Amino acid sequence: VGAGGEGAEMDEEMERRWGELLETRIRSRWQFHSPVIWNFECGVGQELGFTTEAVNLIAALDPVAPLLAQTSDPSGCADLLPRYFAASTAGAVIRALRRRLSHPF
Repeated sequence: VGAGGEGAEMDEEMERRWGELLETRIRSRWQFHSPVIWNFECGVGQELGFTTEAVNLIAALDPVAPLLAQTSDPSGCADLLPRYFAASTAGAVIRALRRRLSHPF
């Protein structure tokens, strides 16, 4: 997920190489298997408080529950997160943004 350019190519390569392995490892740690869907605003300025709250919730739930994140601009959010949050935290949110209900929970 990315707006384009070299960063987007790196995201795609990372997903191609490691995406399935990461998802398998994360799935093996889930304590329950009912999906949680979290809609949130992603942005800076007035949305930053809501974004931070959602990011913290998603990062905390990622290891224990199947989580799908939804926002009005997933690509823009995926580009914004690494600038404001640690890579591991941003990665948890980006993975949740990529999951779909058809994902094997």
